[in-house]
Amino acid sequence: MIGRLNHASFLIPLSRHFLNELRRKCEMTTNGHTGRQTVRLNEQEVADLKLWLEFLDFAREGISINILTVRTPTRMAWSDSCPFGLGGYSLKGRAWRIRVPHDCPFYGEDTANNVLEFLGMAISIMLLLKEAADDQEDHPCILVLGDNTSAVSWIFRSGRVSRNSRYYPAVKLIARTIASRALQAGAQICSQHLAGVTNIVADLLSFEGSCRGTTNQVTFDCPPDDVLTERVHKFYSQVVPSGFQILHLPDEIESFALSVMQLAAKSWNRKAKRPSKRETDTGGDGNVSSTSGEWLATPSSIRFPAQRKDCSWREGTCPTIDPLTSTHREKLLQSVRNPWYRRLFETPLAVWHRRSGNVEGPAPSTSRTESMKQDRYTQEFD
Repeated sequence: MIGRLNHASFLIPLSRHFLNELRRKCEMTTNGHTGRQTVRLNEQEVADLKLWLEFLDFAREGISINILTVRTPTRMAWSDSCPFGLGGYSLKGRAWRIRVPHDCPFYGEDTANNVLEFLGMAISIMLLLKEAADDQEDHPCILVLGDNTSAVSWIFRSGRVSRNSRYYPAVKLIARTIASRALQAGAQICSQHLAGVTNIVADLLSFEGSCRGTTNQVTFDCPPDDVLTERVHKFYSQVVPSGFQILHLPDEIESFALSVMQLAAKSWNRKAKRPSKRETDTGGDGNVSSTSGEWLATPSSIRFPAQRKDCSWREGTCPTIDPLTSTHREKLLQSVRNPWYRRLFETPLAVWHRRSGNVEGPAPSTSRTESMKQDRYTQEFD
């Protein structure tokens, strides 16, 4: 069965998340043993197999080649995170941001950033799928960009996360959600890394004030969404779409984000080192979690305010910020375009070519060393 699912995964790319653990379980069970055996599957493995039923039903109906081949993306989004929040925006201009509340167990913890980066990319994917559905686009090709290599790779390789990792439960939930949503939409999902220095706007959407030790001059006074939107247009117009606007996430996506954060908080609570001393110093903070060890939060706790009338730069307090130039825009475009072109025109692992004359044998000849003429294609896109 594992071998057959492995063959099927070549036509269902996102299904590759969910084979590693099943394969390890079977290898562990059959190693050194013969005859009939019983395999006990845990909750995560059962959930993976249930998702595989969806994959196989989808494949039975037929899979479009548009979600299997590398092609020009039809929709694109940037995201970023830090231990204090996360945010992002799409090429169409739809921007978003959510905060990590102060009472969250991983608030300010650098070790939580990888899973938050992955969550940010998942939110971008869900928003782009919603955009495509609203525009009635068939088989959209979605490209999500981030500056965290772990999050970028987890789009397709989350199965490599160790079960002992704090990330494991949250990463599995995110991966299943991405795969299921993309499957239902008939979409192709692609991810790409970009340098953090070019991801300026997504970065400033992820925090406010001086929580990171350094203050961003645009967000030092914790502006609401409408005020921050105006400031981004004023100082970062070269690198954002003309329709850039920060809005609250749709309820369904916001609920998903909160669920992931609560699941991650359980892991941080469970593995947090508790102080061994019995006495507490005067003024010491108590445990912010509930008695059950769960972090209790509501959607309103992760939202930034949409509007606030008294938030504006008073006369003489406006910081001196130089608006970004066209150079920054060109760097951002190159950081996205050049890696994608290299991927689009790279030589396949095996290049099929036709021989002259009669050829014996059932398969045509292949070569792994034959080069492809790329200059003509590159010139067409420059």
